[in-house]
Amino acid sequence: MAATIKIPAEFRAIDKFSGVIKKMLAGVRNFSNNGIAAIKRFDHSINRTFSKLGNLTKLTLGIGLGTLFASGIGG
Repeated sequence: MAATIKIPAEFRAIDKFSGVIKKMLAGVRNFSNNGIAAIKRFDHSINRTFSKLGNLTKLTLGIGLGTLFASGIGG
């Protein structure tokens, strides 16, 4: 009968991936923050413009923009 010997083994991995993920998350967070800021600025300028217009003008402009987008989406 052959003898068996148990040898303890230790495996170590070098983590080169966490740093990449952190940089990617920072880039996505920055992109998101910039996008949110741009949308807020656009929303503010639209609200400022619409506050100067009357209700009939708003309705006409809304219908015109809706038609424009619908025709652009429909092909």
